[in-house]
Amino acid sequence: MAGSGALIFQGGYNAATNTPDLDSNPSASIKQGWTYAVTAAGNFFGEAVEDGDLLIAESDSPTALSDWTVVQNNIGVATAGSTDGGTTKGIAGFDSANFTVSTNGWVQLNNQGTSGNYGDANETVTLAINADGIVTSASEQAIAITASQVTDFCNAVDTCVADNGVTANIGDGTAVAYQINHNLGTRNVIVSCYRNSSPYDTVMLDVERTSTNQVTLRTTTALASNAVSVIITKVT
Repeated sequence: MAGSGALIFQGGYNAATNTPDLDSNPSASIKQGWTYAVTAAGNFFGEAVEDGDLLIAESDSPTALSDWTVVQNNIGVATAGSTDGGTTKGIAGFDSANFTVSTNGWVQLNNQGTSGNYGDANETVTLAINADGIVTSASEQAIAITASQVTDFCNAVDTCVADNGVTANIGDGTAVAYQINHNLGTRNVIVSCYRNSSPYDTVMLDVERTSTNQVTLRTTTALASNAVSVIITKVT
């Protein structure tokens, strides 16, 4: 019953064997609206068709692909292989080892057990990352760096120590009081003095912390020129 505009189902079509014959020597009895369901994948007038696709005749006695409408029911699996350059779009799956799907259909990363904050001023972080770029574990370790692993450590320490102290020589053969500007910005300083000649013993002087940047040293008798070395160290 042709000409009514209705689709008239004629049964299955095996595209692998062209059964019934629709594209080699199609029957002249095929009418517009006749519809076939592909039951085996294959080629139909040179076009690949798959199970579930529908073939609808657009005219009586169709003899070319243009005389048919092919309704594709199946969507192939998306590929990323070298054979097609990864350009084939289609159905994509997600590895359950890394992904899950919520009840409303959202694809989500599985819980990898790494949630939280890691690392601070006292601890460093070690991460395990799989081939997919997913962090699978994280752990903290106390920062413990040996001096040999720090570039220019000794020079850096020497510089820091130097910034926290000053030295000076006192004695001019006349004065009994000496003011030394240390500019350390605090009265929390340790002042020690020793003789600049043998036996290089400690010399006890009166120490007045005149200001946060200056100390005054006093002795009962005049010191010879540069007779005493003074060391002023900041206490933090």
